[in-house]
Amino acid sequence: SMDGFGVHSLTYAAAQRGSGDKVVDTLLIWGASADAKQCAQAVLDLFDEDVGRREKALNNLERLSADGCNIHKAAIEASNRIFVRRLVDERMTELDDTSVKVRSAFLKDLATVGKLASPLVSKVKLLMQDPDQGIVRAAAKVLSGCGSLNEFLHDGNPQIRAAVLHELALRADEKPTEAKSTLASIAAQSLKDQDSQVRLNAVQALLEVGPGSDHAAELVAVALKDDRWYIRLNALQALGKAAKEALPHMSAIAGCMGDANAQVRIA
Repeated sequence: SMDGFGVHSLTYAAAQRGSGDKVVDTLLIWGASADAKQCAQAVLDLFDEDVGRREKALNNLERLSADGCNIHKAAIEASNRIFVRRLVDERMTELDDTSVKVRSAFLKDLATVGKLASPLVSKVKLLMQDPDQGIVRAAAKVLSGCGSLNEFLHDGNPQIRAAVLHELALRADEKPTEAKSTLASIAAQSLKDQDSQVRLNAVQALLEVGPGSDHAAELVAVALKDDRWYIRLNALQALGKAAKEALPHMSAIAGCMGDANAQVRIA
């Protein structure tokens, strides 16, 4: 049968045949709209063994309509399962590689499959202790997709806490209705952290979502007195997004006109 886009539902079967096959050509041209053709082709490319082509296909799908992705949901999930099996069978040793670049590439690819990476969570959690901050952030992205990140919010290592906040801010930006209120609450608590990088990430997280409550705005206002100028600067920017919640703190904001740092004064 045909769906509303004019694309046959047998995308997965077509992918098994490979591009250039007569069936594939039929799926992509028979009555399909231009967007539907692009979506179907991107889904087919998800099955490609070339990681670069798969990554390009993922980027294309993000730009296309959600309806098209829903139509091909089963095929997309199938491609992700195949990709995970390929990662496990062919590249698993990369997680223990001495090269930061190799470990990072594996984690980047693993993050594209969301919860399907769950069987590897125990190994990825070990990389949260990696000395390289880039690896810690990449591991946090994988764990976030699996729903296993929040347990690191109160980790004893400030680099890990900072990486968690950074990833939560990115995730909230991608899924605003789902995660912004949770992030605001978490970031507000982290503004009291002893580590300056964690405090900075907390303010930046609130800058992403805007202090969504009077309480959050109050905590951001406290950051205007932080001993690190860049935290004070980010706090001003966050309060600038807060609109009415920032009104009770206008005197503290005005006080920044006399700040020792020029960038803070200008903000």
